[in-house]
Amino acid sequence: MVAIAGRDRYQLTLHAENLPNQGGRCFSIGKSSPYAIIKVTSGSNKGLTLGETEPILHELSPEWTKTFFLEFSSSEVTNLEVTVMDYCNGDEPKWIGEANFEATSVFQSPGRTSSDQIGRSDNSK
Repeated sequence: MVAIAGRDRYQLTLHAENLPNQGGRCFSIGKSSPYAIIKVTSGSNKGLTLGETEPILHELSPEWTKTFFLEFSSSEVTNLEVTVMDYCNGDEPKWIGEANFEATSVFQSPGRTSSDQIGRSDNSK
């Protein structure tokens, strides 16, 4: 975290565990190829799309390497929405699930991690 004119700069990386398999709809191998899109849904950056990760082919517990940066004051409520899609190699991507987080609760938590269920499986995060 770096202080910049009353705002802090945060670094964010994503991973998922046990995503629901949407396979068979995009590739014949039958396993999803997830990627994530991250957006800011409240605060001074509301409406900002931070970007998207690379797709991880045929993997239900992806460790994405893309790093995102976000600047905001820790005194403001900043919510993040992470939407996970199934990459379909040129076809329309398929929705897998989404999770919503309040950014300061993640960045101020021990170990600086947070999880939320994605999809219908009780153990997907």
